[in-house]
Amino acid sequence: MRNSQKIAAFTINEILIVLVITSIVVGISFAVLQLVTKQIKAIEKKYETSNAIVKLKYQLLVDFDKSVNISGKDNELRLSIDGETALYEFSKQGVYKVDDTLQVAINRLQFYLKGEEVEEGTIDGVKIYSTALKNDGYIFVSKKSSSKEEMRLWDYE
Repeated sequence: MRNSQKIAAFTINEILIVLVITSIVVGISFAVLQLVTKQIKAIEKKYETSNAIVKLKYQLLVDFDKSVNISGKDNELRLSIDGETALYEFSKQGVYKVDDTLQVAINRLQFYLKGEEVEEGTIDGVKIYSTALKNDGYIFVSKKSSSKEEMRLWDYE
């Protein structure tokens, strides 16, 4: 007793075609996933750098505002705050502070006193050049001083 009814099924050729098409779609999906992952990592790095620059500028503004005496020499910045000294060290690898390290590459520093550029000593402003900023830009931070401090700077006391 032979059953002469046919069972509905796919042929081996149809199954092979579906497998080839599926593997092509999966291959393209992985390639797109790699591109998207690479873009996300680039955006993440840019965000972290931007965040570090904002944090550096904020820390400097706060420390400059609180400090009584500010001095600069080579790649160091010393700020006297409430009897303690805050030391910033700048390098191409980053900015180092006692409690913090910021991954912002610094090219060079320019120190200012009363609007004039100085090599070292007492300062009231600093210009920090970095390749992380647009068009090799810079951050400029200066101390807002009171009349008494201005008189001291101008040697009227």
